[in-house]
Amino acid sequence: MSQIHSKLSSPRATAPTIPYDISSLDPLPIEIHNAVYAKLLADPDPNLTITLASLSKSHYTTLIPRLYERVEVTDQVVARGLFEGLLAGAEHLEAPGEGRLPTKRDLLENCKSLVVASLPAFDATTDAIKAWKALVAERRETGTVPEELDGIFNGVTHLAWGPDLIDAMCLDDTEMDENGVNLGARHFRRCLLFKNVNNVCLRLPYPLPKAARDMMMSVIPNYVQFGQEAANNFIRYHNCKSDPHMRSVEYPISGKKACVDLMPAEFEEGLKPLRDQTLEIISYCAVDMKDWTNIDSDDHEPWARNPMDIVFTNIGTTISPDGTLAHLPPAFKQTVLEKLQGHVRQEVRAKLLASAPGQVWAADRIHLRGYEECEFCPEVSSH
Repeated sequence: MSQIHSKLSSPRATAPTIPYDISSLDPLPIEIHNAVYAKLLADPDPNLTITLASLSKSHYTTLIPRLYERVEVTDQVVARGLFEGLLAGAEHLEAPGEGRLPTKRDLLENCKSLVVASLPAFDATTDAIKAWKALVAERRETGTVPEELDGIFNGVTHLAWGPDLIDAMCLDDTEMDENGVNLGARHFRRCLLFKNVNNVCLRLPYPLPKAARDMMMSVIPNYVQFGQEAANNFIRYHNCKSDPHMRSVEYPISGKKACVDLMPAEFEEGLKPLRDQTLEIISYCAVDMKDWTNIDSDDHEPWARNPMDIVFTNIGTTISPDGTLAHLPPAFKQTVLEKLQGHVRQEVRAKLLASAPGQVWAADRIHLRGYEECEFCPEVSSH
């Protein structure tokens, strides 16, 4: 334990000494608690984490659950045992309470943001969910199981798909995996449905493969679903290529708002990048909005698949040949975006008036913004 103290304490000679035989952080000031937690959450060192977690039950019940608030399921994480022990000790299922350490299922319930990186990781996650549900159903045949033990990952409010997962899910239905299993047939048993998810991030592959472009319309609405609070649903598309078709931008059922994070435009002098982005957004919206449903009206299909608002971000962001990103200068960013947004809405409204007069209302649902960091996936927004 003295090694841990030497790393966290000040090197000044006047610094207070810490008892060598301390077995808990409880005697220490709260700022020390926070420093330890911040250190572990920012750059967790396995040896340090294990040492601290083994000090006492209170450490395990307060520190370890916080490390599960954001879970990224990768092939490596699954191989290291993310779901191992989920069903262990399940002879007596009971709700979390005083007097016992959290189980693996309890820890997974702390997850608020779930990122699924690949198809094997997706399968492992769905297998774990199915296994737990089967266990609960079996136990209910012979006794009572608390309702709060239904399912796992009930605390998840944000779900993200990685580019490798999207690419794999969009493979042609006739493709077979390495085990000779038809991928298309497997699609029908794959849907990560969580009752509290209201934020979805799709980290699109870039460049977007043809299979993904062709299959996004069927994959996204059918395999990404929100929870119960439709009024707060939000979907964000990362790495969208700005072009007149934007075939990757498809909507899940009941989405309220869609955010399209455009790829930075190649750097050019003058206003050409802005002009090109604007023309492409106009072209896309004028075609796509012909089929939008006015969700505000009383007369619409209950399973409408368009958002109530669509937000295009990264307007004016450029990338130089050496990879340097440049955003709109703050001094005139708001003025430029307001003018562009007004122009885009006016042009889309005019095109809809000529081709689909009943849809002109949709033009007012277009919003243009500059660079925005995703609340849930900042590491994606920063690239």
